[in-house]
Amino acid sequence: MEWSEWVDELPASLASNRRYNPDTIDSPIWIFRKRWVPIPIFKDPSQPKIQDVDIWFYDVILQYHIKNVPAEMMIAYPNLPASAYEHPRELTAYMLAEPKKYQDIPAFKELIVLIGGTSIKT
Repeated sequence: MEWSEWVDELPASLASNRRYNPDTIDSPIWIFRKRWVPIPIFKDPSQPKIQDVDIWFYDVILQYHIKNVPAEMMIAYPNLPASAYEHPRELTAYMLAEPKKYQDIPAFKELIVLIGGTSIKT
């Protein structure tokens, strides 16, 4: 699915405001196409609330971040809510929760090949 685990360090400004996700604590940071690292960032770092985050995207090549989902991710995973792009597990969960909605997305088709489609009704 064009994702791999990322083990480098985040810029301090992102690392210090990052929200940890209990669902991904064992493998928290992944990179898409060896370029984009999605990071959940507290909207208000002075009063962090686990539900109040934005997903920022760190470009490891150009070393800057953006708040909008990068175009190449939107093309690979269209019509998903912004929160889905936080982690490949989140993307997977959204697609598996509504297989009919995402059945034509190439990434969903690849996912079904990887996990098998016996429990998915599209």
